[in-house]
Amino acid sequence: MATMNREQWENSEDWRSLVSPENHEKFLEVLAESRREGKEVKRVIVVAGTAIVYDVSD
Repeated sequence: MATMNREQWENSEDWRSLVSPENHEKFLEVLAESRREGKEVKRVIVVAGTAIVYDVSD
């Protein structure tokens, strides 16, 4: 299990080593969807390469 902060996907490619390649597209889509809704993802918990919990601002 790992916790990623926003800086890890905004300022670097660190997230690619935590999120499995088969989950990259879904991870990026969740981030993009939050932005479209005017929300910001602050933190993500990754378990076994799958991002499972997104801490999203209101």
